[in-house]
Amino acid sequence: MPASEPPARAPGGPLLSLAWGLLLPLAVLTGYLGLGLAALAVTGEPVRATLLLNGLVLGALGGLRLARPRWCAPRPPPVPAPPVPAPPAPRAAPVAALSGLAVLAGVALAQGVATLAGAAAFDASVRARQQAGPGLTLLLTLGLAPVAEELLFRGLLQPLLRRRLGVPAAVLTGAATFALLHGNPIQAAFALPLGILLGLLYERTGRLILVTGVHAAANAASLLLAGLLAPLAHPVSALLLTAAFGAAAWRFHRTGTSPAAPGQEGGAGGAPRLRPTQRRASGARTAPAPAGPVRRKTRG
Repeated sequence: MPASEPPARAPGGPLLSLAWGLLLPLAVLTGYLGLGLAALAVTGEPVRATLLLNGLVLGALGGLRLARPRWCAPRPPPVPAPPVPAPPAPRAAPVAALSGLAVLAGVALAQGVATLAGAAAFDASVRARQQAGPGLTLLLTLGLAPVAEELLFRGLLQPLLRRRLGVPAAVLTGAATFALLHGNPIQAAFALPLGILLGLLYERTGRLILVTGVHAAANAASLLLAGLLAPLAHPVSALLLTAAFGAAAWRFHRTGTSPAAPGQEGGAGGAPRLRPTQRRASGARTAPAPAGPVRRKTRG
């Protein structure tokens, strides 16, 4: 959905929209954690349980996307109205810069949380991954987890939230739910700016494969850079990087409101020219073609 489009007014009023925005993420969290506990009871080991859980999510939501239900579409179906120019596609350099800023802000927030509240739960997660071995850990962190989580949060939850909340609230609510799902405060702090980035990128492109690739790359960067970014543990660094990321993310969202893409042709007054098929689809009337041959007037 272009960022310039206002959210469609759903029946039921603001109270129903508020309930939708609270109960839907709660249902996703409850279902995901319930499946996780069942997988843990089957495997008896956290990393293998998470692999099994993500495999179940991948199979269920992958099959759902193959059915292509309208309520799970990345954008709403078109309506017969004059075409609105789409926002310019994000270029690689701004996406890479915003992704790097999201990783830096996430690492700084995570280290700040560890300094203030301790890291007992995170240390237990690290020990579980070490016991599982590097192969299973990399398969989970760089492969199965990004695919399953993007299918769940950006492919299912965010479009459903957008139906009543609009784009900014849907992105923020989906990112908060995504962060809470990580189970401990340190990983949740890292996942929050990452979830905002992934939600905005999905809204701009509608490409789940691209968002999944960015998710996997951010996970890899966090594994490689966590030890090198220890100076960011200072609370001032965390606040500054978080504020910088917030400003950059808002600007990235607002660039989707551009009135026309670069190089787009325009008619009178800068309005986009319509092709004949677009005129028929938008209800615009065209002058009827002459019935017979046209004779040129000649001067006597």
